[in-house]
Amino acid sequence: AVHVHVGDAVAAGAPLVTLEAMKTAHVVRAPSAGTVQAVRATVGEAVKAGALLVLLDAPPDGEG
Repeated sequence: AVHVHVGDAVAAGAPLVTLEAMKTAHVVRAPSAGTVQAVRATVGEAVKAGALLVLLDAPPDGEG
């Protein structure tokens, strides 16, 4: 599942994507606050380790 869209503001730790592997769900969370610049993951797509799923633009220093 993809939980965000381009333009969404997210807080550090917010869920971005949920991946399923071997019948187990793994939530990928935002490493820091920011704005979603791109979503490269699509539902049902197989992804490789290290693949770029969501691109965040971090807020300027002192914000978020």
